[in-house]
Amino acid sequence: MTIKWFSLLVLLPVLILPVNAQEIDGPDILNVIVDDPSHKDQSISNGDTITVIFSESTNMPNVQTRQDVDKLITFSHNIGKNYSGEFISPTTLLITITDVDDADSFDLGQFQIKMNEGGGLKNSSGTSRSSVAESSIPLGSFAGFVVTAPIELNSDTITVPLPFGLTMDWDFPPNVSGKVQVSSTQFQRSITLGNKTQNLLGAIDVTPFDGANCSEECSISFRVTEDDLKFYGFQIEELRIYRDENNNDSFESGDELKTTFVKNYDKTFLVSAKTSFNSKFAIGGVQALFLAGIAVIHDDTLLSLKQQIHDGIAAEKITCKNNLELIIKKNTHEEKCVKTQHKGKFIQRGYGIAFD
Repeated sequence: MTIKWFSLLVLLPVLILPVNAQEIDGPDILNVIVDDPSHKDQSISNGDTITVIFSESTNMPNVQTRQDVDKLITFSHNIGKNYSGEFISPTTLLITITDVDDADSFDLGQFQIKMNEGGGLKNSSGTSRSSVAESSIPLGSFAGFVVTAPIELNSDTITVPLPFGLTMDWDFPPNVSGKVQVSSTQFQRSITLGNKTQNLLGAIDVTPFDGANCSEECSISFRVTEDDLKFYGFQIEELRIYRDENNNDSFESGDELKTTFVKNYDKTFLVSAKTSFNSKFAIGGVQALFLAGIAVIHDDTLLSLKQQIHDGIAAEKITCKNNLELIIKKNTHEEKCVKTQHKGKFIQRGYGIAFD
């Protein structure tokens, strides 16, 4: 008997599985910015801030207490006995030091932060891995945020991330060279012009020197994302850029610049304005001070929340604008007006309690 051998080829179905969403890397750290908003001293002190800017919008986990922050972040050095956090935009975490007792003395060149996997910081949809990103050397210092950039002839745009979360782009004329210093500054967060209340997101000093000037017109731009707009609760057309025309460290009528808006392919907007000014001469060189801020305008006649608090209006009688609702921050007992659809989210995350 002859035995015949047969090769049997069995074709099994190949299942093409969808990519596991959890395999997406968590948000990276773009920048860490250290600042002393009051510019009172040269060392770490109460009120100093550490701003962490992420590469994309996050799920904004709870950071109300030091324990919350420590769950999210490991610091290379002890920054004090107590501190708290707040997401001031979907991409930006602001950490404020409230008690510097026990803080290390350290060189910022060795300072680093690392995101903890157990902290659960993910992308805004929560579909990524938890971030385990590590930061590079911080910008700024505990004496204040100051960045100096060279201006070359025919140079490209100078780009500087800022302590209040936005990024500034600055364009000089092609025939200008020198240097420019960008620094944080103290400013009034709310100004009223007629029946318009304007809430500034941030302000900076831009000081060209060593020949750099804007007598032939410069362009200043702030970059803001669609997620930022939703978080702050305003439309892109409401943004304005201001400069301190008379150099009195406040924004007034006449300081508003003509502001334009351009949407980029990556869902960001450039909020831009052009300006020209003459240098002021001072001992030691040529200096020109330019104070710029970015503001949101609300066209209604209600007093701002800050003004109501300043006027001593009781919490139960405070009225929020634009159909916003009042909550009270748990840790500071500070009143805050939030969008109705976001109210439950703030309360759920422990940010505040409802005041009805």
